[in-house]
Amino acid sequence: MAEYYSVIHRAVAVLEINTLEDRRAIYNRARAVQEFQLGKRPFNKANYDRERSMLENAISRVEAEATNKRIITYSFCREPAAVPDPVVGTGVLGLIAACAGLLGWRRKRKAQAVA
Repeated sequence: MAEYYSVIHRAVAVLEINTLEDRRAIYNRARAVQEFQLGKRPFNKANYDRERSMLENAISRVEAEATNKRIITYSFCREPAAVPDPVVGTGVLGLIAACAGLLGWRRKRKAQAVA
C-alpha cells in the first residue's frame, strides 16, 4: 500500500520543535489516517495486519532515530527522484504529508501569536 518510513521521517524532520509529544501527534495521525483508508477497502486480515505492521515498524524506526538525535534536518537540496506510478492507497501518504504540513503551520502561527 505505501512506504511509510519516508513520509513519517519527513514529517518529523520538519518539526520546528522536535518533542516526543509532537512526534506522537504525527504517529497518531498516521495511524488514524491508515485506519480510515483501510476501512474503505474490503477487509482482509492478512493485508490489514501487514499494513499495520509496516506502519508500526516505520514509526519505531523514526522514533529510534529521533531519540538518538539522528534526525536533524531534511535536505531539500537533493536531486529530484523519479516519481513512481500511482498505486492503490497513495491517498494515505498525501493525507499524512498534509497533516504534517498543517501541524507545522499551526505551530508557526501559534509562535507568531505568542511573540
